[in-house]
Amino acid sequence: ISFFDLWTRLAHVCGVRGPIFRAGPLMRILGGGVGDLVGWVGRREPLVNSAAVRMSSHFSYYRSRRAATELGYQNRPLEETLQDAWQWFQAHTHG
Repeated sequence: ISFFDLWTRLAHVCGVRGPIFRAGPLMRILGGGVGDLVGWVGRREPLVNSAAVRMSSHFSYYRSRRAATELGYQNRPLEETLQDAWQWFQAHTHG
């Protein structure tokens, strides 16, 4: 699943507007740089920085075959997982 698809699905679960378009290379570089600057000036970790942008550009593939074989692990639908995560977040955060 791409990050764009993940954020779109998560936004739907949370009842908010999701991303409108995929960010191109220049937009990602500029956004990461602005995030770095905001973090440096504000002395706190920004939501987006150049390291996060670099990580989001890597493709990672994982298999759960070993967990299924050795531990009996079973995948479940992503929407179910996102819904549970959102409910947990709402129950355990203040604000």
